[in-house]
Amino acid sequence: VFKKGDAPKYGRRDPEAYTDDQIAAFFSKCDKKQFVLFSVLYFCGLRLGEVQTLRWRDINLKERFIHIDERLEYAWRPKKWHVRDIPIPAELAADLLKLKKNADCSLVFHTFTGKPIYQMLEMCKRIASRAGIPREQAWLHKWRATYCVELLRQGVALPSIQAAMGHKDMETTARYCAPLKKMALRERLDKVNSFNLKRNGFVVGKEEAISV
Repeated sequence: VFKKGDAPKYGRRDPEAYTDDQIAAFFSKCDKKQFVLFSVLYFCGLRLGEVQTLRWRDINLKERFIHIDERLEYAWRPKKWHVRDIPIPAELAADLLKLKKNADCSLVFHTFTGKPIYQMLEMCKRIASRAGIPREQAWLHKWRATYCVELLRQGVALPSIQAAMGHKDMETTARYCAPLKKMALRERLDKVNSFNLKRNGFVVGKEEAISV
């Protein structure tokens, strides 16, 4: 008799993050509102539904955090472990304050008719194309992974990242270490001369070898 946990485990692709060059190129092609929208994704790691239904009353600009909770007027409700407060850096808080001064809608980001932006993915791909990033390499969840990688780079502890991301368990958060590990290995590999030396016929001594 098979139980729920006996199901075969299929491999999942590791999360992918935008490179530093892609981030700079992307933001250089945003208009003012797009710049703030994608800054919220990048600085706060929000999920699609969380940013689509983000209301001004969910943002505490004085204490600088975004509160994630149910938004019933948009038929949106997070899972219980997704309810959380996400800190906002001072630079983003300043951008949001400027945007709020001219706000005429309860939603932070909205269409001309005051509805949530449901074509956000297409917007992301259009901006990416203008920035020289292939459309197939641009998607919204990738900003969430990039946010996590940035926190890891700065030495933020995994439990703190888990809380900010709204993950149920540490294993899910740990998966986001994959892009950082790839980058670290690549940089380490650039310092390993033995591959190139051997390829060109040189004999490498022990003193020249660099462990990875």
